Amino acid sequence: MQEKLLYAINALTSRIYSVLSKNPSEAEVHEVRKIVCVKLDEIGDMVTALHVFDLLKMRFPNAEITVVCKPFVGSLLSNNPSIDRIVNQLNEGLNADVWVELRGTWKTWWQSLFSGAKFRVDRGSIRFKQRGNQPHETLTNFRIVEPLLGLGLNLNSVNAQLYLNKNELQEVELVIQELGIYDTSKVCLIHPGGRSLLRRWPVERFQKIIEVLEGKGFKCVVFGSTDERDLLEEFVKLNSKAVIWETKESLRVFYGVLQKAQLFIGNESGPLQLADLAGVASVGLFGPGVENVFYPQGEKARVIHKVLPCNPCDQIHCGRFDSRCMLQITTDEVEELILDLAK
Repeated sequence: MQEKLLYAINALTSRIYSVLSKNPSEAEVHEVRKIVCVKLDEIGDMVTALHVFDLLKMRFPNAEITVVCKPFVGSLLSNNPSIDRIVNQLNEGLNADVWVELRGTWKTWWQSLFSGAKFRVDRGSIRFKQRGNQPHETLTNFRIVEPLLGLGLNLNSVNAQLYLNKNELQEVELVIQELGIYDTSKVCLIHPGGRSLLRRWPVERFQKIIEVLEGKGFKCVVFGSTDERDLLEEFVKLNSKAVIWETKESLRVFYGVLQKAQLFIGNESGPLQLADLAGVASVGLFGPGVENVFYPQGEKARVIHKVLPCNPCDQIHCGRFDSRCMLQITTDEVEELILDLAK
């Protein structure tokens, strides 16, 4: 309810701005010197918004673009030539000619009112227009900034990516050596984690897929963050032959390792979005989430999503836990997809 109210207030605010100033004219485009983009979201959400910063830089080449985001997620944006400044603290004064509310809070809404911005766009306006028919998050983020872009710029105008510097590329090679990967053409990265228990496919089923892949000559690497250490230890208890990788590297280095893999298997999560961005053949396992919104989009991406009548849910409470949606995904289904992608 609070989020819907915030959306409504943001939409009303942007409407007032639009009535007062319309959208930037060609002359005004060259006068825009500062753009603030608020994206206080998680890893996967940020990946689906990377194209926004490139499009804004193309439209406003003379502008300094500042992104307000969470500290951990902000590491995805370092070295990005379209982004001039990354800010994690909202207590510093942010002046702007253009304010872009991709995902904000009441505090960022209030701050926008005193930023000096002449032009403003926001997520709430688009969500209300799309209610009942929510498209992929990449398209939603594009539609938020579309009024600022003018003619000629669209989703095909940019190719979103992460940017690794020389030291990070060297670190990627060191990680690969430490994992004992000598033939990257036969590597499958597996992420059994997820934001909530209801998003996770059982560890025992992942292990069965690992055994199938090992039989095909693949080296399997099961990874997770420090917060997911208990989940990784479950594979050790199953005497899994997979390499266990507790990721402590930066997100960009992690992305660099992903780029080396042939296959990726994982639940709906940030790593799945990163694997898709890296162009890795991926199998995404979905359960309680809304259809399509966060599906990987690459040509070599496949999705298994068991949509039950109770979908979508709050992803915390489940009235049919022993027959929940993630349990409806069989190992045979996953095996069929990965063997097809591995050809």
